[in-house]
Amino acid sequence: MEILRINSQNRPLVTNFLEQAGAATLEKFRYYHSRPLEIIDNHVATFIIRHESKSIAYGHLDKEEEIIWLGIAIAENFHGQGLGKLMMTHLLTFARIQKISKIKLAVDNDNMAAIPLYQKFGFKEINRTKKVLFMEWDL
Repeated sequence: MEILRINSQNRPLVTNFLEQAGAATLEKFRYYHSRPLEIIDNHVATFIIRHESKSIAYGHLDKEEEIIWLGIAIAENFHGQGLGKLMMTHLLTFARIQKISKIKLAVDNDNMAAIPLYQKFGFKEINRTKKVLFMEWDL
């Protein structure tokens, strides 16, 4: 298993993830539904976890104006194997090294696997709509 930082040359690894992530994963991870893959070039960082030539987990830190947004997704067939924890650890370690002091995320209210994971890493609820919970992490 390896964690790779994505750049313009290895962007197809993200396409590989999206193609095999599974419908349930993509139903919750809608980031690329409204954005082109080239958005990666504007990210603070994007990572893929690879295993046996497959992209099995995805994570990014995306800067939108002055806000850094975190997004992660784990391929359906790999849920429950600690990959979310591994990706979160990697992203937040990267953030600390880069001296990023505040990160936000949005998660569906009914995503009962993700919310406790985010809370375990210190994310706190800052707002809630009917469908989405907004959380924030401070260094």
